[in-house]
Amino acid sequence: MKEILFVCSGNTCRSPMAEYLLKSELKKNGITGYSVSSSGLSAFPNMPASQNAILALAELEISEIKNHRSRYLSPDSLTKSDYIICMTEYIKNSLQINHPEFYNKLFTLKNIDKSNQEGNPNINDPFSGNLEDYIECRDEILDCIKKIIEKIKKGSF
Repeated sequence: MKEILFVCSGNTCRSPMAEYLLKSELKKNGITGYSVSSSGLSAFPNMPASQNAILALAELEISEIKNHRSRYLSPDSLTKSDYIICMTEYIKNSLQINHPEFYNKLFTLKNIDKSNQEGNPNINDPFSGNLEDYIECRDEILDCIKKIIEKIKKGSF
């Protein structure tokens, strides 16, 4: 079983949306053998996903995010993960500095397929934004998730 961990700041918006979007896409594509979770670099534990994140995923008929509770990024989760996918370059760099032993497992979501080397490597944080901000963020994440699914299908992830 390969472990994929999405990391953002508070684990109430971006990383939970990425977690549940990937779980949904894996299921749609009949792909097994992957465990997906999320956590936050500066999360307050046990907070629910933001209401707008829940609404944005509900539009895609993904309701499991309603049960999400935020988790602080733990050393154990870093150790057991095969892929640590960060929402921003800042988070990735912070983890590289503080945990250099995980360097080969660290990616930004937008650069997971190495095709966005010149563009913005960050998924912007919709926190405290309106539903449209969350939908835009969701769609950006989903585009990246679809690239991960293609890499899995090709056996390169």
